[in-house]
Amino acid sequence: MDIILKSLERYRPLFHNRQEAPDTGLSVARPDDCLLVAAIDFGMTYSGWGFSFNYEFQTDPTKISTLNWSDGKTISPKGPTCILIEPDGKTIGSFGYDAETRYSELIEKREHKKWYYFHRFKMILWNKPVEKDIMLVDECGKSLPALTVFSLSIRYMMDGVLETAKKGVDKLNEKDIRWVLTVPAIWNDSAKHFMRLAAQEVLAYYTIICRNISHTDTCISGSYSFL
Repeated sequence: MDIILKSLERYRPLFHNRQEAPDTGLSVARPDDCLLVAAIDFGMTYSGWGFSFNYEFQTDPTKISTLNWSDGKTISPKGPTCILIEPDGKTIGSFGYDAETRYSELIEKREHKKWYYFHRFKMILWNKPVEKDIMLVDECGKSLPALTVFSLSIRYMMDGVLETAKKGVDKLNEKDIRWVLTVPAIWNDSAKHFMRLAAQEVLAYYTIICRNISHTDTCISGSYSFL
């Protein structure tokens, strides 16, 4: 939760028409009609998201909307980083606590081997070279491209932001949103590049054109630095 709040706080200047991102020296295109800033904290063990509307920021900068994740017993601002992917290997089944619950149900029915279940998979990017075509092995030994698993996970959280944000406005276009994706500052360049590729796949899904980072419509940032 703290990472999400820090990310949103760090990029609040994106609401304004400035020429450079904070503490980076990199110029970023910022249309005046940016409606909200949304941050996705894609963690090793837990993940979550939060967003702040421009008009709410003007009156109360501390007002940030987040999702309360629940396992049925407790409520948390973040949920476990695990994803259940349907047998076609392309469709999100569920994410977080829902993925854990649904996978357990599939095991009881002995139907789990058809599905893909990954948890704490972000570890694959830790402290080693990462290639675009690297594969991930799920709980049953089946493989999927890591890029697919990461992009589907990011898309799930982006969908959550969009679904919640659209309840607060009459009309919301994905291009009205300034996206922030947190990555560990200690990651090597290949891991950061891989996360950027995963984010770009999601942006392509949303038909948002991702251009060079110096003038992109979408901000992909590190926890403490702008990539």
